[in-house]
Amino acid sequence: MPITKMATLRLLLLTPMMSLLFCTPAWGWQAPAPLSMAQIEALIDLQGMPDAALAGEIRDRHLAFSLTRSIVDALRSRGAGPQTVAALETLLPPPPTIDQFYADRMSVPVGGSATLRWSVSGAERVSLAPGFGALAFAGQKVLQLTQDIQLILTAEGPGGSTSRTLTIVVT
Repeated sequence: MPITKMATLRLLLLTPMMSLLFCTPAWGWQAPAPLSMAQIEALIDLQGMPDAALAGEIRDRHLAFSLTRSIVDALRSRGAGPQTVAALETLLPPPPTIDQFYADRMSVPVGGSATLRWSVSGAERVSLAPGFGALAFAGQKVLQLTQDIQLILTAEGPGGSTSRTLTIVVT
């Protein structure tokens, strides 16, 4: 007898909760097991589970893996509904914070220098464009300028990315 989508849905969701039905007060209450990535993917792929139900399962059972913005985006691309995505997003860590990003001068003469300073928290990677690449989480850099420059500091982490822009004008 083939397993139907509904039977698969019941197995994925109800099996971990079956222990609650047979639990006596002497054993105490146990929360349902957290959802694995494979379970969430299977429930999205079934397309028979209502979006609100999967969102409720995520809120009630939490996750058995570390969630990142890229995982949420991948699940959205796979077909996760808006309520499921919203439930996942509440579990994301906050995006990184750019605590400081400034230059000691916003205008310099041709060939003049400006000192750029930055500090970032909650990031895994920090980069400066155009062309500077990866940076430490905090630091400074002296720039010798012959033309205007627009700098973009980007901090990336599990909760997403944050960018700030700074323009230094050469007079």
